[in-house]
Amino acid sequence: MDPALEKEYREKLLTAEEAVLKIGPGRTVFLGTACGEPQALVKALLAKSYAMIDSEVIQTLSLGLTFYAEEKYMDQFRLNAFFIGPNMRNAVNEGRADYTPVNLSDIERLFSSGLKPVDVALIQVSPPDQEGYCNLGVSVDITMAAAMNADVVIA
Repeated sequence: MDPALEKEYREKLLTAEEAVLKIGPGRTVFLGTACGEPQALVKALLAKSYAMIDSEVIQTLSLGLTFYAEEKYMDQFRLNAFFIGPNMRNAVNEGRADYTPVNLSDIERLFSSGLKPVDVALIQVSPPDQEGYCNLGVSVDITMAAAMNADVVIA
């Protein structure tokens, strides 16, 4: 990688815990979807959830353990699911999370139009290649739209 790009990359590196502290209260946070859900960032987010008072966490579809749907986090942030899998069903049915029914093909427009603004996108990417480009890997659904429309991207 170009030395200037590598220097810039190194200067931006933070631990997951340091990164999630940049979020702050009252923000709308998008979580990467399915296999692309950034597990280390989600764990750090939960450990530092006190910093996210009055925030909304947008979750499209999670295939993993959704600890963030547990009742103990209700006072820190509100979940909003675009799709409901087995691991989110109880949270929505019990009123601990919201459900926004939307077609996958319409989510990008929700973000870009500002109807559902994204302040922070927590995503998972590959390390940069020789030219400094990262790859979304399996997250080629709405993750790019969230990242392109977010004020802050944490990967």
